[in-house]
Amino acid sequence: MQNHQISSYIVKLTGNCNLGCPYCYYFGGTPRTPGSRLDINVILKLMNQASQRSNFVELIWHGGEPLIAGIDTFEKIIRVQTEISINQGTKFRNLIQTNGTLLNQQWVNLFLESNFGIGVSLDGPKWIHDMKRPYISGRGSFEQTIRGVQLLQDSRNPFSILAVIDKLSVDHADEIFDFFLDSGFKRFDFLPMVEKEHNSSSISNNSLSSGDFSMFMKRVFDLWFELDDPDIEVRYLDNVITGLLGGKPSTCKFNGSCSEYVSIDHNGTVMPCDNFIGHKELAFGNLYDNSLGELLDGDIRKEFREQVSQRRPECEICDYFSACGGGCNKYSYMWNNSFQEKNYFCGDRWEIFSHVSKHIGITIGSLSTYHINTGIPVMIPIHSITVAGSNFIDTGFPTDCKNQPSFTKKRTITKIMKKVGIRMESTNWSDWDRGYDAWDRGYDAWDKG
Repeated sequence: MQNHQISSYIVKLTGNCNLGCPYCYYFGGTPRTPGSRLDINVILKLMNQASQRSNFVELIWHGGEPLIAGIDTFEKIIRVQTEISINQGTKFRNLIQTNGTLLNQQWVNLFLESNFGIGVSLDGPKWIHDMKRPYISGRGSFEQTIRGVQLLQDSRNPFSILAVIDKLSVDHADEIFDFFLDSGFKRFDFLPMVEKEHNSSSISNNSLSSGDFSMFMKRVFDLWFELDDPDIEVRYLDNVITGLLGGKPSTCKFNGSCSEYVSIDHNGTVMPCDNFIGHKELAFGNLYDNSLGELLDGDIRKEFREQVSQRRPECEICDYFSACGGGCNKYSYMWNNSFQEKNYFCGDRWEIFSHVSKHIGITIGSLSTYHINTGIPVMIPIHSITVAGSNFIDTGFPTDCKNQPSFTKKRTITKIMKKVGIRMESTNWSDWDRGYDAWDRGYDAWDKG
């Protein structure tokens, strides 16, 4: 079997959703299709053919709202995966991004028994969430979302929270962060929102402006850093710090693995990623008409991989590129259909990296030589050291380096340092990502939700 560099298949099970979120990229300017679902036979075709290309297949189930597809669909998917695993030895990893409103005990039990990674979209406390994530009727969805989350909590089913940050919520970092802590959430992340108005080159009214997201994330970092609770993981910050310490961040927007993801829309269209839905010029073809191999090995995907592998001019001269990875390619391509356009959040990311590196004791001068550029693990020797009674990992910076990091003694940073140290000595990145770091990979589902 060959890997063919596909990490995850993002599967849009349905073209329908029970919510009417104003910022939704999937339905922006696109009519809802209530009866549309990806045919179960196409789903089975995908799983069978994907298993012939790799001995590990990760599936991120999406919509619309994926639970609309029905529990019978998921039960059949799991049965077929079990049969493939027995017959071929392929291992499957299932992740799902849901708005949580349709969760009941039957769903929760299925996900727990089948080891699903679960992401729930929740934008903050009630007044924020209800304004940003209402039902189509306009009624707020907070109560039903929280009810679903509580079912997950009561069953001890691991899950993660994703909050989209737009103009409405960007000034409320303290309130959102405190709400998540008070609600008992241990793992959460924040996704910046910028979309163009339909049939226009102007950004939508609720989109973030330059500097908004960095302001928000710097405040979240300060709160998280001061709290110093290693059990609380903010995925965005984890990726930033992992990159600054020389490790490989877990998500595509930081580690340059954009071409390793493939999205299958509810109508069978195969795309590089569902962030590019609506850009027909990037579609590889349709799974109803072609085999998976024909689409993934075709010229359109080869061209896409070539384009996203090229660094943008501003990345070439940026000290943080090896930790940043250039960001999500959507935010370059969305303006003029060019991956060489400056990323909309470039300045924000620089501000965030600068703020975090200053607080954890890494200077710009110590980054460019000793960090990952190509996704190949940097084999840096590590050993435990003790500073003021706390255990740390020595990342192996040369003793003659004039800008050696004077690392903070925070427990949260120590936890990431230990993870980075282990990963640096990992000889098989794919096994690492699919084992110990499987939950981090599951967070990628958030970006598509």
